Amino acid sequence: MFKNVIHVPVFVYGATMTALGISMSFRDKVIVVEKSGLLAREFVDSFNPGSGWGKKLLSREADDLRAELEARNILSEVSRIHLPAVAPVLFKKIKDEKLNFLFMTIVTGIRDIGTGYEITLYNNSGFSRLTAGMIIDTTSLCEIAPSGTKKIKSKSINAVLSPADTNKGFPKTDNPLVEFIQGRFEDEVYLKYRLEVKDDWITARDKLHSFWITRSRALKDWNMSAAASSFAIKADAGPEEIRKNWFRNPSSAYGNLLEAYEAGILLNLKESINHATM
Repeated sequence: MFKNVIHVPVFVYGATMTALGISMSFRDKVIVVEKSGLLAREFVDSFNPGSGWGKKLLSREADDLRAELEARNILSEVSRIHLPAVAPVLFKKIKDEKLNFLFMTIVTGIRDIGTGYEITLYNNSGFSRLTAGMIIDTTSLCEIAPSGTKKIKSKSINAVLSPADTNKGFPKTDNPLVEFIQGRFEDEVYLKYRLEVKDDWITARDKLHSFWITRSRALKDWNMSAAASSFAIKADAGPEEIRKNWFRNPSSAYGNLLEAYEAGILLNLKESINHATM
């Protein structure tokens, strides 16, 4: 059943911004596998506009992406971002750069074979296997990593608000768990509701809905246009080697999507990756 087992030097899990950076940096040495059909879900799907946009970028690739987002009116000069429009730009980059991404694919098994790892995958084409000299898990929860490696600093459930009346000004609240962040456009505001790390999805949705149902008069003229379908998570930064040539490097550890992208581009594992190609 597994006659055509291929070898890749680096197996990256999660189609995150950091994964995109790694793929851009190491090209045909990398395959990125994502269980969903989403790209950069740690920022886009979680409605996480990020922070720290003033940090100087050190790579040409990250500068080029910033310039493209600004040229497309997705990112403003004062770093306000329109998240829904980011993913199409990134998918086009994958296509134009001929990067190796495999979506809608789950990992069903990982086996240490001494010289690397044998990884079993499943998607609409059925089961397949590949071998890799290195694994890098870039997801927020280190989804394929061994137990005990999930290191979450904080998480929130976010939503997008729009005003019923454009003259209502910026939303305000006295709730210390709630923060509002301006999006790219005046009628685009991101609501960030801070959670307990232990909160599950049902608890998180209940907290968000309870806050919104009982919101103050100052928020009555605002509409919740959409709620995120995944948590916005702040994870501890990597890279951290959790087993030999198996690293956790969560993209959500970085302040914003450009910083996460650049972290992948500048990932200081070149010697290990070059060894993994041998």
